[in-house]
Amino acid sequence: GMSGACLFVVMLTHSRGGALAAAAVLLMLLIHSKRRTLVFLFLLAASLPGLYLVRNTYFDRLATIEHYEEDGASLSRIAHYKIALQIWAEHPLTGVGIGEQNYFTASTPFLRELDAEDIGGLVVHNSHLQMLVHSGIFAALIHLCLFAGAAWMMWRSSRRLARTHPGLEYYPRAIELSIIGYLAARVTQPRATFDFAYTVAMYAAAWYAIEKSL
Repeated sequence: GMSGACLFVVMLTHSRGGALAAAAVLLMLLIHSKRRTLVFLFLLAASLPGLYLVRNTYFDRLATIEHYEEDGASLSRIAHYKIALQIWAEHPLTGVGIGEQNYFTASTPFLRELDAEDIGGLVVHNSHLQMLVHSGIFAALIHLCLFAGAAWMMWRSSRRLARTHPGLEYYPRAIELSIIGYLAARVTQPRATFDFAYTVAMYAAAWYAIEKSL
């Protein structure tokens, strides 16, 4: 029931990044499951009501991924991806400083060169580039390793517990899938400062301590 409700809410947002995150989590659910066909049919059934209700607008929105050149929002994001990389090349170690206003100021000359000042005042819709341009290469790598490492740690924990304490493996698996969903959403969303993601990372640290005490 919760899975179906979550899928429905993601569809209601019409977010392409949300769809990407949901797809990543659903794929991992199938990979982890021993009864993949049954799980697939359940997830398909759970998503059908939501798909039916938003079928026209939702699929039109997702279609812009394939035909991005016809979507103004997609083109502006691609332009900012390129600008973010140019800004980072000028400040590779430290970035321009945390805060969107710093990026707005640094991006202005590049927008003038592209004669694209009408898309000024927009953030970089990619958390990896966001961290890179705000804080530099070292902070971006540490930031990525924090979440990727936590997901890897929870994956290994779930495999161990499936052998030693059957039934407890669902806890680290839930944390792992939450982090994977976040990492997938980061590709198209400016979520480098999303506070709840750090809470989930702390779940991983807490679970690591709990497992050691078993």
